[in-house]
Amino acid sequence: MDHRAALLMLLTLSWTAGGCDDSSCATDADCPSGQICVDSTCRRPGPNDDARAESDRDAGGEADELVPEPEAKTEAHGEDADAATDAADSADSPVDGADSPGDAAADREGEEDGPCEPSCAGRCAGADNGCGSPCPANDCPTICCGTDCCRAGETCGLAGQCCRPLSCAELAYDCGAADDGCGGEIDCGNCSGCAGQCLDHRCQPFSMDRSSCHQGDVWWFDSCGNAEFIREDCGSATCIDGACCEPDCASHDACGLDGCGHACGTCDGDRFCFQDRYCVWDHGNNGSETCNTICAWGHSSCVGTSSYDCGTKGVGGIDCYCW
Repeated sequence: MDHRAALLMLLTLSWTAGGCDDSSCATDADCPSGQICVDSTCRRPGPNDDARAESDRDAGGEADELVPEPEAKTEAHGEDADAATDAADSADSPVDGADSPGDAAADREGEEDGPCEPSCAGRCAGADNGCGSPCPANDCPTICCGTDCCRAGETCGLAGQCCRPLSCAELAYDCGAADDGCGGEIDCGNCSGCAGQCLDHRCQPFSMDRSSCHQGDVWWFDSCGNAEFIREDCGSATCIDGACCEPDCASHDACGLDGCGHACGTCDGDRFCFQDRYCVWDHGNNGSETCNTICAWGHSSCVGTSSYDCGTKGVGGIDCYCW
């Protein structure tokens, strides 16, 4: 038998013994049942393949033990992520009974500054002693308003707070009682002199205290002499002694005053001023005629007698006055 025939026989025996399939594969799992993957091709195993298959199974088992399944790996990653999140939350949130980082820093700072030194000097009972505890007694040099120590000049107001009362000068008050702004009352005194009445905490004169002539009319004046307003308009009349006056003078040679402080005139010749009103002649009386008869000459008329009217006859030498 030549070499070609021998090679052909060996190939035929090998094909027949192992079988062959033209299916491509990557692992035995890609091949049909009873076949294995050899050189990326599925075929039936031969006598030499049993040892390879056993070696592959051993190697695969170790690989399976070393490499976790995908799902298991995913679950492990999830558990690891949850654990990391819990750890982060635990780091951010203080454990019950443990101080937060800020508290711990404050504690360290307090430890560095030393222990708190309480002090109640100048403070009222109940005020903080600087270390979070109340002072047991008052040590305020002025007065206490609640737990507040008031400053000099202050008082405890109605609202329970320190308050500085106002003075009459600050309120610009002249008189009367007033609120000091802290619930107390201050006395701003009384009024005196012409401005003797207290109105709205101001000393004021009494209005319409008297009347007098002013600018030709009768005016009201207050108790301090200040003109206020017109009481009576005199018009054409004259204001005399706080009243409007109409002048009164006789029409014929009047003399004396007009009743408003002005002179009516003077008498001439042998006449004289009778009753401060008339310039008259004294004709006497012979006892047989009335003064009306005696004065009935010319344009003269009787203006009275010393003790009787003009129609009475003269008795005992009564004088008649004519003008």
